[in-house]
Amino acid sequence: MAISENQVECDKDVSSVVDIICYNNEKILMKADAALFGVSGSSKAKNLIERALVFNAAAKRKYCQTVDSDSDSSLEPLPKLKGKTRETIQDKKQDDFEFVINYRKNLIGKMNWKTCLSVGHEKNLCQNYSTGESLRRFFYNATKK
Repeated sequence: MAISENQVECDKDVSSVVDIICYNNEKILMKADAALFGVSGSSKAKNLIERALVFNAAAKRKYCQTVDSDSDSSLEPLPKLKGKTRETIQDKKQDDFEFVINYRKNLIGKMNWKTCLSVGHEKNLCQNYSTGESLRRFFYNATKK
């Protein structure tokens, strides 16, 4: 259930971004069209601007229509998520955080972040961090939250 909610949220985010991009493109294209007003030999450029405006409107319809709307079924739907879900990433970060806490609890002496990272890599944890410093920054940022 959480994955479908995440997909809907991502679809809304993509829709919002596409809407903003299309709006900005339309403004730029209209300025270019206005700049060509009265310029001789600019019919080809005006044709290209008109085609770009039509494409922009089609892209906006394609990606900004509501999920329930079937007004233009010839357009393909939004692409599905290919990356990892937020929950998976958050779970991984939580595992890394708990590992560092347990490592520090069992530690005798001064904390060595490079050694902590090496032990974490051996346990298939902390894979997103390549240096002890990056692991240290992650840990301190996570404790501030």
